[in-house]
Amino acid sequence: MLQIPSRIPILFTDDIIVMPGSSSVIKVDRSRDLNLVKYVIAHTTSLRSCIIGTIPRTLPMEKPKHPIGTAVIIMQISGMDEPPSKYMLLVHGLCRISVERITQNTPYVVAQVTQIGKWPFEPDDNIPNDGDLPLLSSKLRQSAIQLVNALDVNKEVLIHLKTLLKKLPDHALPDLLASMLHMRKDKKMEMLNCLDALERIQRIYPLIMERIENVKLVKIKKDLAGSFPNGNKIGKKDLQILNEEGLIKDDKLIMTPKRDHDSLADGLECLEKKLKSVGLPPNVSKVAMRELQRLKKMPSALPEHSVLLNYLELLTDLPWCISTTDTLDLQKAKEDLDKDHHSMEILKKRVLEYLAVQKLKHRGANIGGLILCFVGPPGVGKTSIGRSIAKTLGRKFHRISLGGVCDQSDIRGHRRTYIGSMPGRIISGLKSVGANNPVFLLDEVDKLGKGLQGDPGAALLEVLDAEQNHSFVDHYLNVPFDLSNILFIATANITSTIPSALLDRMEILEVPGYTEEEKITICKKHLWPKQLDVHGLHNINNGAKPDISEEAIKKVVKMYTREAGVRELDRKLASICRAVAVQATSNSQAPLVDIGVDDLPTILGPQKFDRTDLLILSKPGVAAGLAWTKTGGELMYVEASCMDRGQMDESSIGKIILTGQLGDVMKESAQLAVSWVRSNVKKTDLKGPKLSNSDIHLHFPAGAVGKDGPSAGITIATALVSLLSGKLVRSDIAMTGEITLQGRVLPVGGIKEKVLAAHRAGINKVLLPAQNRRDVITELPHDVCEAMDIQYVGSIEEVLENAFLDEVRIPIQCEALMNNSSKL
Repeated sequence: MLQIPSRIPILFTDDIIVMPGSSSVIKVDRSRDLNLVKYVIAHTTSLRSCIIGTIPRTLPMEKPKHPIGTAVIIMQISGMDEPPSKYMLLVHGLCRISVERITQNTPYVVAQVTQIGKWPFEPDDNIPNDGDLPLLSSKLRQSAIQLVNALDVNKEVLIHLKTLLKKLPDHALPDLLASMLHMRKDKKMEMLNCLDALERIQRIYPLIMERIENVKLVKIKKDLAGSFPNGNKIGKKDLQILNEEGLIKDDKLIMTPKRDHDSLADGLECLEKKLKSVGLPPNVSKVAMRELQRLKKMPSALPEHSVLLNYLELLTDLPWCISTTDTLDLQKAKEDLDKDHHSMEILKKRVLEYLAVQKLKHRGANIGGLILCFVGPPGVGKTSIGRSIAKTLGRKFHRISLGGVCDQSDIRGHRRTYIGSMPGRIISGLKSVGANNPVFLLDEVDKLGKGLQGDPGAALLEVLDAEQNHSFVDHYLNVPFDLSNILFIATANITSTIPSALLDRMEILEVPGYTEEEKITICKKHLWPKQLDVHGLHNINNGAKPDISEEAIKKVVKMYTREAGVRELDRKLASICRAVAVQATSNSQAPLVDIGVDDLPTILGPQKFDRTDLLILSKPGVAAGLAWTKTGGELMYVEASCMDRGQMDESSIGKIILTGQLGDVMKESAQLAVSWVRSNVKKTDLKGPKLSNSDIHLHFPAGAVGKDGPSAGITIATALVSLLSGKLVRSDIAMTGEITLQGRVLPVGGIKEKVLAAHRAGINKVLLPAQNRRDVITELPHDVCEAMDIQYVGSIEEVLENAFLDEVRIPIQCEALMNNSSKL
């Protein structure tokens, strides 16, 4: 009979919790604990006669009055006494102890303790032999032996463990199993503090059963990994399903389920018939049949079964040989396009050309990779014209939004290596429309991203290349699919952000903004009827429907919107319809049927735009220029001023200060204009500040908006000449063009957008480079050309002749420039 002394030394442990009946290794490196070990070495002849107590150093937040620890005997000591001192103790747990009080703190801790329970192999008479304890203890013992049998350990170790489990009394069995399992420190602490034997058994039993299931799962995973690629990815739920299916026997995988799977076999038979009837190409059919045979041999409970089944069903759903018949009536197509869209003559002409070529060849023929890209500001109808093209052709339509896409898997699909993989947007779109020759609209292609998952723009290269897309391979599909019958239409606001390789594969069609007259026509024919229908205003007053006057539309266009497209105009019309709807549902006032100019301030509030912005030209040194942005043309002012630097050396040259958030190209244009003015001002009779020793400040208002581009050269030069001459630039004129050091005016882009911006702002006269005459003839509407005075200039001298109310004489420097200007 083992009896624990009432006063024993105490050793505090950090990471080790010693359970009764188990052996543990404790590291000792703290000063008081080292003193204890040194005392034991010096005064103990037999280590096994030395009993000490071990207490976990980390106790619960609410410290118990009497901490529970374990009385142990020291089996072995190893280590060294040289600094830094460190010992390793091999101890064996005897029984639980309760620390009553600390009687000594130095040189090591000694405490008065009380023994709790018996040591492991000593029967405990205080535990009853009836009730739930014997039954639960028997189950726990059998489960523990089952766990030991399932472990991959040495045969001698296995025999020793089984013998030990059979001999241990009931009260000691949970402690031994707790020391064998990999338990968290807090869980093992709860087991040590649990003094009731029945409660200890109830705590450890579910942990033993969980460990048995984990061991089974590992063995079955090994069996599945040899047969199926993803067999090692099954979980506990899959193991439960396999058990229910009768596919596990004696902890091993068998291939004969106990259930009747006639329905599954019938489903696979139907799938096989569909695979043979959908017209798969020979190479695809070979792959499909091989995967189908794998599916037949695979247990239905495996995760890969559903992945493979979804893959084969996708093969049957794709339109391998299903196509729609094109409607090749050119006259009807022209009428439909004119009905759905006003203006856009270039786009309509291109569609009719496509139909004509299709008709000359034969219906449904591929004409060699037509990839259209509509480029223009927002709200001009790029997406809607794509939908109308599909309707005109009689084809299915599918829109793919690419804005913000930064993963190439969105285009090429995910590989079938994990659960949840799916095909890319191209293949998914074909499955959705059910035809292999639809119209695909790739919306916002200029806003593609590029992330860690690859470049989706590079993935689109194969899709949009006529030489490659006849055998496009989606990563999920993993077999080639012919995309050459698809009519791809892309939309973008600008082309500068589209990768050059991708841009090379597309035919660019510019979709500029609308004139005021075009907006008014679009409003009357399309936007206003649409808003009436959306707001339910077709019948509000004895069959009448609201109407808006043309003058009101003009005011909304001029004073409440200033955009290239008609999106904001559509919102203003919606606001008017909502106001009418409120009046129509109110009993206090009659509904507004005819909306006029006088009704707009009440509904829409104060007008947003007016002509007061032109008053900025009331002082010298200011000129109006025209700029192109991705949302259309804009009117842009340039302000110039000179600041005298005082008494300085005449050879000193003043600084150029540029403000207004300008890009590199715009800064170079400003430097060119300043250099030209400096080189010419000495030969004139201008009465202004001296540029030789003055700082020049050029400012572009709206500093929060970035500005860049080579089209502000003549505007900057005009503002500087206005400053030096003290003469005002005409308020009704705007200009665009780049200059050279010799004073030549170079052509620029975005002419239609810029002229329309001037027209919207009420500018009557526009100065354009002479070489842009062809753009005006081909792009601008005839009514705009008649309404505006467009002057073509080839040199800065011609610009200055037209820009000022009074003559400003600056002589031409060289004869070659004069000759070049006269030719222009």
